[in-house]
Amino acid sequence: MIGTVCDKIKKTVFAVIICVATIAVCLLVACASGNDDTPPIDEKTYSVVYKVNDENGGFIRGDAEQQIAEGGDGKMVTAVENVGYRFVGWSDGMTAETRRELNVTGEKCITAIFERNTYIIEYSAGQGGSITGDVKQKVQSGDNTDKVIAVPDVGYRFVKWSDGKTDAERTDVNVMQSYGFSAEFEFLYDGKGTQAEPYLISNYVGLCNSVYYPNSVFLLTADLDISSEVHEPIFTKYEFNGVFDGGGHTISGLNINRGTLYPSLFGRVGANGYIKDLSLTDVDIEAGLQGAEGETCVGAVASISCGKIENTTVGGAVRIGRSKGSFYIGGLVGHAQSGSIKKCVVTVDVEYAGSVSELYLGGIAGKGSNVEIGDCTVERLMLSGSSTDCNIGGLAAAFEKDIGIEISIHGNRISVFSNITVRNYGGLFVECHGEANDLLRIENCVVTNNAENCGTFAGFIVDADYVDIENCHVLNNEITACNNGAGFVLRSDYSFINGCGADGNIEATNRANGFCDKASYTEFTDCYSVGEFSGNVAAGFTWDILRGSASRCYSKGKVMPKVQGAGFAYIVRSTVSDCYSQCDVIVTNTDPDNEYSTYVGGFICRLGGSRLSNCYYSGSVRGSVYSLGAPGNFPREYFVGAFIGKTTGTNTIENCHVLHAEKGYATDVVANSVMSTGEPDIVVYNELQSMYELADILNGDRADVWKNVYNACPDLI
Repeated sequence: MIGTVCDKIKKTVFAVIICVATIAVCLLVACASGNDDTPPIDEKTYSVVYKVNDENGGFIRGDAEQQIAEGGDGKMVTAVENVGYRFVGWSDGMTAETRRELNVTGEKCITAIFERNTYIIEYSAGQGGSITGDVKQKVQSGDNTDKVIAVPDVGYRFVKWSDGKTDAERTDVNVMQSYGFSAEFEFLYDGKGTQAEPYLISNYVGLCNSVYYPNSVFLLTADLDISSEVHEPIFTKYEFNGVFDGGGHTISGLNINRGTLYPSLFGRVGANGYIKDLSLTDVDIEAGLQGAEGETCVGAVASISCGKIENTTVGGAVRIGRSKGSFYIGGLVGHAQSGSIKKCVVTVDVEYAGSVSELYLGGIAGKGSNVEIGDCTVERLMLSGSSTDCNIGGLAAAFEKDIGIEISIHGNRISVFSNITVRNYGGLFVECHGEANDLLRIENCVVTNNAENCGTFAGFIVDADYVDIENCHVLNNEITACNNGAGFVLRSDYSFINGCGADGNIEATNRANGFCDKASYTEFTDCYSVGEFSGNVAAGFTWDILRGSASRCYSKGKVMPKVQGAGFAYIVRSTVSDCYSQCDVIVTNTDPDNEYSTYVGGFICRLGGSRLSNCYYSGSVRGSVYSLGAPGNFPREYFVGAFIGKTTGTNTIENCHVLHAEKGYATDVVANSVMSTGEPDIVVYNELQSMYELADILNGDRADVWKNVYNACPDLI
């Protein structure tokens, strides 16, 4: 009985345990089911979506898309703003960044709204200036401000902005915060920079600060000694287009060691630039030491000028070192590209101590282009140092005119000296080129030359074309050991040369001529040459006249050729009228084996296809020997004539007169006539006195051409 009861109790307890365990399992399953977001299959759900109005403005942190059972709650999300933006609120009006949807009973699409930040940018000006542009700007993040400019007041200059930027004009980009900047200015000058009230300069700092006002008017109020400064050219980035009035003051000790970049006081002067009433003394320029290639222009006042320079004096020295480039060196300006240079005085010594590709040296400018140069004086242009392949011109080495306006070179006085070997030497210019339809005019200039060892020499211009030259003179030429030389112009094409003269002595290894070497399509009128001319070939006036003319011209002095020469012209293939020569022609060749033939004429050596009228020759033709050619070679032709050496072609010779007192060397008046020349009208005189009264015969029916001179041969009026 007791056992049965125990068994029953055991079964009951076990059943209870089983029930409890079953209930526990059910409860656990139920709890687990309560935490599952997935609703039962038959339960209704809604979509909740979060978006942003601008993807650049921010993003949603959390689940942006949620499925929520009806009546259920969603997960938390946060609207996060990007840099430069701010969160404004949600599209349903909520303003908190973080949110959670509760008791969801429908579909939702909610947008987070972001806006770009707006910043305030302020610009202000310190004392001495103002700001052009919007000084207070509202700028959205990432945008740029509008341009503003810091403008200095009269007499001030802009220095910098408070953040260190040095450009007066600024635009701030990609703005990401508010800020303010102030422009700083510095006081520079008294005055207003106008013609009536110029900026006043009294020290070197003020001189250099002119760079900040390239279009203003300046007045130097005191002499400046700047010998302790190594000067940097003032205007290199910009041209000077203002007025610099030196006020009659002096800047002394200008010291420039610039290598190859604008070695000068001002650097570049623009078309509106005007420099006047200034004196530069003790100038010391050293250039060409950097070995740079290209073109370098060197001048005490400016490297390059397109403006006006007037009443300015320069004295000093230029030293040129080794460089691969080309150099244009002028006492005043390196390259005068246009404008004018007037009433300036230059004394400059140039020392050449290196090697350059090309060197062009001039007293006023290394090169001139379309620039008027008037009433200037080059008191001394001296070139010394090593031998160089150099072109030296008293006024400028090269000059060209290529614009359709009149350009005048007038009233200049030049003194040039050179004691080193140079390639080309011209008292005024080496090269001078005008235009076919609008001649370049050169008037009333005077040159004095002293040089040795020139490749080619001309007292005035080496190579001229399309130039009108009037009333210009070369005085006291002293030229030794040149190759080819002429007292006035070496080569002349399509030019008019009137009222000009050359005086002095030329010694050449090849050709020496009193006035011109070669001329084609050139008219000479009222021109003369006086001096002694010696070379292998020499002529008192010109070596060659081709398709041009010589009228009312003369030569005086001595012509001393080794083998070929004439008292007036060596070769004439044009018209010569009313001309005379009083040159003695003395053949100095004493070598019977000389390789040249001897061609000599008292007045003209060779006349071909020409017209010769109203001329006379009153010198003497003499010498020691003829050159007949080297022994064993085919004998060469030779001829010596007291008036003409040789005629070829058809010539007209009328009313001409010759002194033939010495017949030992020039046995014939016309030594050799080839082809038909017509009957020459030449009157021969045996004594000089018989020629004293020729003026009336030479004039004929004309007046005001020839005049008699007491106890002398006739002269031109």
